[in-house]
Amino acid sequence: MLADSRAPRELCALVHAGTRSGKMSEILADYVAHTRQISEMKNQLLMALSYPLILMAFAMLMFLSIMLWILPAFESIYREFGIELPGMTLRLFELSLFLRTQWWWYLPMGLLLAGCYLLLMKTERGQIWSQKIIYRLPLIGGLLSGLSVSRFSHLLALLVDNEVPFLEALKMTGESSSNYEIRNACRRFSESVSSGQAEIASLESLKIFPATFLQTLASQSGTTSHQGPRYSVEILNALSDMLNSQTRVRITFFSSVVEPMVIIFCGILMGFLFIAMLAPLIQLLNLLY
Repeated sequence: MLADSRAPRELCALVHAGTRSGKMSEILADYVAHTRQISEMKNQLLMALSYPLILMAFAMLMFLSIMLWILPAFESIYREFGIELPGMTLRLFELSLFLRTQWWWYLPMGLLLAGCYLLLMKTERGQIWSQKIIYRLPLIGGLLSGLSVSRFSHLLALLVDNEVPFLEALKMTGESSSNYEIRNACRRFSESVSSGQAEIASLESLKIFPATFLQTLASQSGTTSHQGPRYSVEILNALSDMLNSQTRVRITFFSSVVEPMVIIFCGILMGFLFIAMLAPLIQLLNLLY
């Protein structure tokens, strides 16, 4: 019944494990605590992203306003006095003219791209494509990958520690993962074990899996008992805690480095605009006086 509902896949797997071991309350309490921890880190990442994104949006709005309304006024003054314009000012005027005369296709093109994106996101291939792009973004991709592997390792440790055979737990954990690459790799590995060939290479191809996890997996690939060695559970839990700690450090680094970089970029952009606009004005004042 729970599997047919809209409950998270990992919750269904944990209920299955709790039914086997008789430790339903302990498992669900552990699951809720770890889920809250992951959610807090995602919120921290979102807050770290919000300020740079707002600043970038404001800078782009200022840039467009200057290009569409302020630059044409300067251009008419300079052309009226016949001033020889610097190259960067000419390029800026050409860009302003392009934005003012070709505006009519921006809106329909934007709506078309947005519609295509929404349609693509309704398909599995589109979701996979979007996830691959996000996970390969600098800084952010590594943070999200770390959270995915941390959640994966913790859930796998919970299942193995509660009388679920390792390979069955691996399959259930892989199917419950929101990361397509992890889900696909676990499926391939389970199929290779079922056919008698434990192909660790299917998981080694994913750089997000640490070597410790792969060693644990290799040692357990032939385990069919209900509960594997205790050390494998401890390794998986330690891996999850390590990735959580790394993610917190990366979020702190991200907020400390990216925000100043965005401010510097916006300052350089605005400085370039004002220099390009005012350089001919200084030349004009020298001619007049």
